[in-house]
Amino acid sequence: MKKTKNVVFNGEQVEIKKMPLGKFSKLLLALDGLPSKLYDIFTQEELESFDNMMLLKKAPLLVATAESDILELVSIASDIEKEKFIEGEPEEFLDVVAAILELNNVKAIIDKVKNLKKVLQNK
Repeated sequence: MKKTKNVVFNGEQVEIKKMPLGKFSKLLLALDGLPSKLYDIFTQEELESFDNMMLLKKAPLLVATAESDILELVSIASDIEKEKFIEGEPEEFLDVVAAILELNNVKAIIDKVKNLKKVLQNK
């Protein structure tokens, strides 16, 4: 799997990198208040069958509802300053999000967390 992907953001080539565990942990800490907002956007069924396409489909509503939280998460994952996103173009922002999802195989991570949750519940 690729480790980097170049995207254009605010007229500049930006290299998005696969997140190491330390950065992923920082991202998880930033997720703290987001779950309640997610339940306003996604149904329980959608959350259980979550994938990258669903995230991209709901991205506009997600950004409108939890803009500050989302910008912080994408900033952590991309190393692009949060303030730059506010002035950026939506299409380029979504290109950054898509690169993060692709490089970090978010679907596989979510599936592994679900499986781990099942294992822990059976003990």
